Amino acid sequence: MGTNPIADLIGIIDEGKIGPSFYIGEVFKTSPIEVNTQGLPLYDDDLLIDKLLKESNDLQEKDKVLLICLGEKYLIVSKVVDI
Repeated sequence: MGTNPIADLIGIIDEGKIGPSFYIGEVFKTSPIEVNTQGLPLYDDDLLIDKLLKESNDLQEKDKVLLICLGEKYLIVSKVVDI
């Protein structure tokens, strides 16, 4: 069974080893998901996604998302919207 990436992230932050790296990305495709951040294309095998965000099926092309880098994977934490 794989490790829990959220638990790993919290452990790293708690230990003070490294600060989290946050990024803003743009959804390029939704199925399979592809996100571009800082000129770097991220594909579904590069990404993890928050369970509630995935279940809501709310991501559309050109949506902005908040990402956290977890080693070799990027976690889509939330959708970013205008106020």
